[in-house]
Amino acid sequence: MGIAGRAAYPVWNRLVESVMEVSDDMTKYRLATLACASPCIVGFLGLALLSKHVRNLELAPSDAVSRSPHSRNLLQDPKDQPEGISSGLVAEDQDPVNERLVSTILSTSLVINSMTMNTVWILWPLFVQRHYGWSDSQYSYLLLAASVSSAMALGALPFTQKHVGPGLTRVVVCALSAVCAAAAFMIKQSGGEAVHCALMLTCLFSCATLDPSLQAGISLRFLGLWHGRSFGGMAALIGIGAVLANLISTGVFDATYDSEGFFGGGS
Repeated sequence: MGIAGRAAYPVWNRLVESVMEVSDDMTKYRLATLACASPCIVGFLGLALLSKHVRNLELAPSDAVSRSPHSRNLLQDPKDQPEGISSGLVAEDQDPVNERLVSTILSTSLVINSMTMNTVWILWPLFVQRHYGWSDSQYSYLLLAASVSSAMALGALPFTQKHVGPGLTRVVVCALSAVCAAAAFMIKQSGGEAVHCALMLTCLFSCATLDPSLQAGISLRFLGLWHGRSFGGMAALIGIGAVLANLISTGVFDATYDSEGFFGGGS
């Protein structure tokens, strides 16, 4: 759905400019926001109209749920859990110190990867607008290509980890994303748009590959009661990375925006 929405933006933009005769950027932004909110309004009204039917839905009897073999989850007393399920942070046959070290490295990498992705999404449109003079319609094609690239990364991840290994996959894509992002933001001359876009798409492809791989590696190191909680912790780490990216990256971009030289122009 996200890919379809980004693919429809150029058509929407041309419709607003040609049929509605709207050229002001702020007005177009408000119309786009209204269009995005329309499905939410329709869904809310639909739930409001069907509220009686939703309230009258009958739940399964509690005793039937308790008799189900699937209801014996990790919320029970550890001594009543099925054989082979542990409530500890790490498995008993693994070194706790080594596992905590690996988990710390993976968690830190998750924060950095979140910072990288958010930095790219925030600064990329500003960069191409300043140095290449691209409009929002042209940038929408980049978003579409980036969405397709991310989807391809998710599809290729199981095959890559199976044949290469999860550890080597994380190292390679982490290094690839760092090199491509650094090189892409150094290309400020007109005529280098194709190379810049190729590098940025490679960076986003690598970040999209790294994110689920890191989350899988972290979650598999927590067992029992901590396994489900690890996903909440990872969501918090990703949020921390997004906040840091908004604060640090935008500040550095503003500080170097008007300066000239190799690191000038927001690079």
